[in-house]
Amino acid sequence: MSMPLLSAFAFAVLALSIALPAGAQEAVATDLPPALKERQERARAAAEARARKEAERNASRRTATPAATAAPAAPSQAAARPGPTTVAPLAVPDGSSGEPAVATTRVEKCADCSSRAARRLALLPPRVGPVAPETGLAPEALGQAAATRLQAALAARNGLALLAPAAVAAAAPHADYTALLEPARARQVPGELVLQIAIDRVELQQQSSTVPSGEANAALQRAERLEAEAMQAQEAAVQRDDEAQEALRRAEQMRRQTEQTQAQMRQQQQSRGALNLGLLSSMLSTYGEASSTQDAQRAAQAARNSRAEAERKFQQSRILKDQAARAMLTDLVETTRTTASVALSWKLVDTLTGEAVAADALRLSDDGSDQRRVGSAYGNGLNPAATARARSSVEKLLDQAVAQAAERLATGADPVPLRTRIARVDRAAVQIAGGRNLGLEVGDSFAVRRIDLNTVDPATGRLVNAAGAQEGLLRVVEVGEDSAKAVVQQGAGTLKRGDVLEWVGVYKPAAP
Repeated sequence: MSMPLLSAFAFAVLALSIALPAGAQEAVATDLPPALKERQERARAAAEARARKEAERNASRRTATPAATAAPAAPSQAAARPGPTTVAPLAVPDGSSGEPAVATTRVEKCADCSSRAARRLALLPPRVGPVAPETGLAPEALGQAAATRLQAALAARNGLALLAPAAVAAAAPHADYTALLEPARARQVPGELVLQIAIDRVELQQQSSTVPSGEANAALQRAERLEAEAMQAQEAAVQRDDEAQEALRRAEQMRRQTEQTQAQMRQQQQSRGALNLGLLSSMLSTYGEASSTQDAQRAAQAARNSRAEAERKFQQSRILKDQAARAMLTDLVETTRTTASVALSWKLVDTLTGEAVAADALRLSDDGSDQRRVGSAYGNGLNPAATARARSSVEKLLDQAVAQAAERLATGADPVPLRTRIARVDRAAVQIAGGRNLGLEVGDSFAVRRIDLNTVDPATGRLVNAAGAQEGLLRVVEVGEDSAKAVVQQGAGTLKRGDVLEWVGVYKPAAP
């Protein structure tokens, strides 16, 4: 039989098998070739599938029609409670998408309920800029110290949980951590936030000055006082010399007066014979001359004593000055003034939008001084106390900067909620990716963030519709270690695997 006749015969037999009843079809099918029998089976399966879908569509329309045409209910003063919603069976057999039923339990937001739900923060390895070598701190050690302090500061705050370093490293191949701040790469981080902290600069200035010690200054002051006393003694000696000269002058005058008086008395005695009066006058003149001579001698001795005292004090002052001069050169106090400054900056990025939600730059400084006794003004080396102060000042400033950064970034992270994804959609509940590992508890509730993660700006990598709206309400009713089950309290339309969920608070069953 030729090929055209065979093909026409085959199509005729296939049409006959479809048009015949089932029993007749089976009878005819037993006589068909294997190729035609396989084609017949595929056509039959397709026809049955179309029939099932049409039946499901008709059943859905019949069920929804009474609800749509029913008379509106009378208005009530009480708040409306979400009622059951009739939905068609899930279209995807594996539960990857669908529209779950809305729970009938009425819930309300709990204003005073606490939650342990924590947003996950990826701390990138700190960047460290120039560090003054006088601090004795290696840049790597300084960066590690900053990271450790920041981890401790953030651990004391609720609502933030640091991702494990391994999880951060897995998102940054080839250790390209800086790229995680870019919008396209930030979404690869398994958390809500990425934090980059940088120690931009550590500066240190030390200035030393040397002055004589207190003992050296005291010795110099004693020498100066003794020199002043010697000057006073010298002035007193000069005054005593003047007094001695004056006494000698008076003694000489008295001697001359005595001689004149004696000469006059002798003349009178010769002329009048007044012996007794002349003798008395001679005796008085002699006594006055002797008294003046003694005064002059005493004044001269006092002048000599004053000169000797002045000389002795001058000599002592010279000795003390020599000692003070040596002390001024060998007994010194070195004062080292240390000024340290730390410049720190940080940037907090929302991994979903790729936008920086907070950033800041801090610059702190500290100064102090240290003293030590040295033997000379040169060649004494570094002051160990000043070196220790430089290191401790930098560490103290780093502690303060990290504490301020932790407080400010915690405030800056407040607008970013805890996020997770839908792992599975079932008819009665939704499986959430994350459980006790995220701090979730029964009552934690989420809204669906309608956002297309595939629509990005090719130039910047940022999401075009990053400000997608929140819809619906899903309340956690069962918590596992790394997953949780939630029911839909407010409808959010069709849900699918991978939809973004954002934490909106804790909801509890409403009072009846």
